[in-house]
Amino acid sequence: MTIALIAALCIGQFFTALVITFFVLFAELLEGLTMGSGRKAIQDLIESLPRSVIVRRDGLEREIGTEEVTRGETIIIRPGERIPCDGTVTKGNSFVDQASITGEPLPSEKV
Repeated sequence: MTIALIAALCIGQFFTALVITFFVLFAELLEGLTMGSGRKAIQDLIESLPRSVIVRRDGLEREIGTEEVTRGETIIIRPGERIPCDGTVTKGNSFVDQASITGEPLPSEKV
């Protein structure tokens, strides 16, 4: 961009230099807006995650922080609750709203 700008100015093409400058500044503006909205969307998604979860350990249900969940544990998800992590449905079925992740307009059934 700098080489094209200097070359345009050296040969007297001031309008061309102005157009180059305009397009570069416009691209920088669009990039900033896109990066900002992407970061905000990711931050909103992270903030929507639950901070605690009910797990079944030794036949008892306990509420623990999501950071304490380990692989292979059974998590209890009641209707309307947010799902804190990936997993496999072992019992029951329900519909899950995945719109914030997949963009699907309708909840999908999980069995």
